[in-house]
Amino acid sequence: MAAQLAAAAVFALLSLALPAVAHAHGDEAEIPARELVLQAIAYIVNTPDDSDMISEKLMEATESEDASGVDLEAVDRAMAELDDGDLVQGRILLEESIGARPDLSGMDVRHVLNVAPGASVVSLATGEQAGTAIVTDELSGRGPWTGTDSVLVAIAAVTAGLGLLLSWRFRPAHSIHTLQHQMVSPSGPPGGRAMG
Repeated sequence: MAAQLAAAAVFALLSLALPAVAHAHGDEAEIPARELVLQAIAYIVNTPDDSDMISEKLMEATESEDASGVDLEAVDRAMAELDDGDLVQGRILLEESIGARPDLSGMDVRHVLNVAPGASVVSLATGEQAGTAIVTDELSGRGPWTGTDSVLVAIAAVTAGLGLLLSWRFRPAHSIHTLQHQMVSPSGPPGGRAMG
């Protein structure tokens, strides 16, 4: 028991003596600029009011030691647009800074596909990988029930009821079961005429 207490005390003293490590951010210079730009885009999409965090991520991106795959001039232009309050143009510039280009479908940028040098196909995502570097806009909800919704449901109910009424009104005189039974029975087909 005394040995366990002594070991716990030594462990506590060592943990206090060693320099504290910041676990929240780590060393920002080691994070690739591309990843920091993607994080900034995610903040623009999900929390556009958090301008401090967006600016922090972009400043870290410009100070990153690994700026491969990022056009830092476009990042600087994006930071200027964001400072002016233009989130849309800032986001477009950030997406272009990591390789997005104008899309022929009318969107501002197309999805970024990473093809390794010398490779002819894009590697597929496996395991817990997301498989994309694109941050999409949040989908808007349907909204509350309206009078138009009530009218559409009423029209659908009336139409279904009318369909049931018409199918009952114009049903055949003889059911399939009756017709099959009469075809098998020796008395002949329905209508009483014998086939000859």
